[in-house]
Amino acid sequence: MKKIDRRTKYTLNTIKESILKLMGQKEISKITVTELCNLAEINRATFYKYYVDIYDLVEKIELELYNKLKESIELTESKENINHFIYNIIKIIYENQDACKVLFGPYGNKEFIRKIVYLAYIKSATEWKNHLTKFSTSEIDYIFNFFAFGSIGIIEKWIQENFKDSPGEISKLIINLCNNLIAN
Repeated sequence: MKKIDRRTKYTLNTIKESILKLMGQKEISKITVTELCNLAEINRATFYKYYVDIYDLVEKIELELYNKLKESIELTESKENINHFIYNIIKIIYENQDACKVLFGPYGNKEFIRKIVYLAYIKSATEWKNHLTKFSTSEIDYIFNFFAFGSIGIIEKWIQENFKDSPGEISKLIINLCNNLIAN
């Protein structure tokens, strides 16, 4: 893979920061390349050197975050428990606050969030089935969805409150809620 020079990295970072700023203010469909280029202080040719359009740029930002989450999830060994798994996901979100504020925000792509949930489900499905032996496979799927989308609600609130609590506190809250619901 070709190494990216410092100026290119700076330009790509500036474009990314600019699109995230604009997406924090309005829907992606309302953002123009001209508007983005003005904010990033680049010309249109520079933008088109790296991206096909605004959607391509956002897709690449989503893919970057998705790959970080996927790598973290895949590095979590199956012998490690769900608690460690949840903490790793929360930590990645915390480390990528700017992107997550937008991607999980009101103008974010809800399908992107579903992809993350599905990725987590694939990794943890066996462990869920081992822990929830008194439930059928169908019930486990419902329980997982309840936990997953409830967790997303907690994460979205955490992001809205500008990451007021630490990743450890948020993961502990999610873990405690899951454990208490399963125990009852």
